[in-house]
Amino acid sequence: MFKLVIADDEIRIREGFMRIVNWADMRFQVTGCYSDGSYVLEHLRREHVDVVLTDIKMKNISGLDLAQKIKEEYPNTYCVLVSAYQEFDFAHQAIALGVKDYLFKPTRLNDIRRVFVKLAQDLEHESELLEQQDVNRCKYEEMSQLWRSQFLYDLYMGAIRNEELIKKQEEHYYPEIKRCAVITVDYSVDLSAQQQEEVQGILYRLFQGTLEHTTFDAVSFEDNTLSVIAVADADTLKEDEEALSIRLADLVMQADEAAGIKLCKVSVHTYKTLYAFSCRPRRMFHSAAGQESPELDGSSQAHFRLQQRALLSYISADDEEKAQALAGEMVLQLGNLSPAMAQMLVVDTAASI
Repeated sequence: MFKLVIADDEIRIREGFMRIVNWADMRFQVTGCYSDGSYVLEHLRREHVDVVLTDIKMKNISGLDLAQKIKEEYPNTYCVLVSAYQEFDFAHQAIALGVKDYLFKPTRLNDIRRVFVKLAQDLEHESELLEQQDVNRCKYEEMSQLWRSQFLYDLYMGAIRNEELIKKQEEHYYPEIKRCAVITVDYSVDLSAQQQEEVQGILYRLFQGTLEHTTFDAVSFEDNTLSVIAVADADTLKEDEEALSIRLADLVMQADEAAGIKLCKVSVHTYKTLYAFSCRPRRMFHSAAGQESPELDGSSQAHFRLQQRALLSYISADDEEKAQALAGEMVLQLGNLSPAMAQMLVVDTAASI
């Protein structure tokens, strides 16, 4: 039901609108009936009203003045004016004030129904649009968070190393921070490989949030190590680091109490800029057996670099066939390495592209 308020200084007309018209049949509920526009404004201050039906001429605040106030202060409320034929010029003035429609005296039921059935349809359509906007906004906010998390993951993996590009992304994802600094926190988690898969989603959801000047995300959970990255304000880095430490300690306690996941902080690092973070030495990946993944020997490294340059050349020349064939060869070669080392080399190739 849509909310309707009626205003007319003649009691006979007010009662006629209240008693004779079947408002519920047109999906309206009368929530107020007043003799003057000032009472209508008081009502609007208390609660939202969808439509105000008001006479043009009233003693203290006229229908035109009321329409002006509604336009200025309550733009989501429709206004319908009632006027005599000799007040037709006033009605035209009302249209300029954004009045939705008007009725002439004596007001006929058919005219009222025509106007308010159309109003109900318009209000229904607006409600659907607002609902869809809310859905779209929620989806956009959810996607923005995912994109921001992906951006941090790309920085963490070294997939973005162009300073200008990083600066643009920084301005897009963190517009409220003038100078972005980075805080990284690593936790060890004593779990089996199967348990890691089970708790990864829990940890990623838990270690994600926003503080006053800081946003943080869990970006990696490999080799029983959870890595959390926080983007903070460089001008308040010390205070932000303290606030983040308190918040993360609380999340560590929640992980233990709610899911039995025990985390132990092993390292904390700070970087003055996002670009400095992207240029940091990347940690060595480890195999499932706990041994360091074998490095590519010198000749293999040189061969792989040549393949990277050739792949870039084929892509630049739009030679899809050669690019696909060479990419296939490179993937086969990476199959001899541990998944973590292969992933790092693929990211390195992607960053070059």
